[in-house]
Parts: sequence; C-alpha cells; structure tokens
Amino acid sequence: MTQLAQGRYELRSTLGSGGMATVYRAWDTMLHVERAIKVLEPRLTKSETLRTRFLNEARTMARLSHPAIVPVVDLGVDGEHTFLVMELVEGGSLHDLLARGGPLPAHRAVELVLGVLEGLQVAHAAGIVHRDIKPQNILLTATGQPRLSDFGIAHVSDATKQLTRTGSVMGTVGFMAPEQRISARRVDARADIYAMGTTLFAALTGEMPIELYASAFDEDLLAGLPEALIPVIQRST
Repeated sequence: MTQLAQGRYELRSTLGSGGMATVYRAWDTMLHVERAIKVLEPRLTKSETLRTRFLNEARTMARLSHPAIVPVVDLGVDGEHTFLVMELVEGGSLHDLLARGGPLPAHRAVELVLGVLEGLQVAHAAGIVHRDIKPQNILLTATGQPRLSDFGIAHVSDATKQLTRTGSVMGTVGFMAPEQRISARRVDARADIYAMGTTLFAALTGEMPIELYASAFDEDLLAGLPEALIPVIQRST
C-alpha cells in the first residue's frame, strides 16, 4: 500500500505501529502538506467493535480544538483500509525524548505536564476521558510544545459504553489508575489525573512508574524527586 483516498495521500514512511494500527508519514497531494495517517490493520476491519472504536477515535479527536491536542483533519475508508488523517507532529514523543536524553530537568518536566493538562481540561469539559495517557502518547512539536494524541480507548460520556464491557481492563499498567484496572468503563477524569502524575514521575526519573498510589505509605517510591513535586505526584495518584 503506497496511496490512500484515490491517490490523495501518498504514504512515505512508517512512523510507528501497534497491535491495532500503523501510523505513516504521508504527503497530502491536494493541500501540499505532510500528514500523519493512522491505518487500522486490515485483519481487524472485520471486527465491528474494533472498527467502531477506531472511528470513534477520529470523531473524538475532531471534537477537540486546542494547541495541546493533535488535530484530526480527515477520516476515510479505502478498500480494506480504514484510516484517520492527523496533523504531523515532527518532534517525536516524550517517550522518545526520555529514551534519548534520560530524565528531564524539573522545570521542563513541569512545563510539558502543564501544557498537556491544558488540553486535557478541554477534553474533560467535553465529557471525554482519555484513559491511556503516557509518554508514548504525548507528542512534541519541532519547538518542543506537547500535544496529546491517541484517543483510541477514550471514553466519551455515554456514547461508547457499549464498546467497553463492565470489568474490562484497558490502558497501560504503571500509568493506569487502580480503579481502571478493575473496570475501564467506570472511570472518570480522575483516572487521567492519575496518569498525568505518573507521567510526571516518568519525565523526572526516566523510569516506569510502579504502584505510585502507595507512595503515601512507602516514601522510597518517590525518593530523589524534587521535594516541591512530591506532594503533587502524591495528590494526583
């Protein structure tokens, strides 16, 4: 596959892939700009639930307008390929940044988290809970500004309850609030706040957060962090 939408989008390279989809760098031949295109794995398009979840991601992101949220600009189906088109964010992810350079200075980690929180506030006001905030899903522009991406398992008020069974677990262990491990369907905005606290921990340490909800009882979990940020992480988790 080298093109989509009757040749409008030319796929040029792979930016990343996961269990459900692959993200490509692409050229929009109509508007003459580069895009990021997320393509659902063809074998999964036969699943009505997964295809609906994918389409919901596009519609969820399209509802949100904020500089800290990656905008969706198009959605389409081309043969066996279902895809969404996003603005290309050039600077990689926070995960990439940590892998290259290790822990961030406190002021930079706080700056990035605050930027994401501004976008998250808009999502929560629209009734959207992300449910999978982590460094991999925080992208950085060429100038280092954060943008929240990947709303693939977001919960939208009552619109997607039928897609998440009571008791089903969705998210990423380490960044996932304890209540989300019991039932992803029942979580609210506080689960995203938990994930932001664990993301701040990861940005400050370069390490995977483990059971940070227990930090009030085990001080060693937050040992070595800037003293002023310890209560912030404890409160959020």
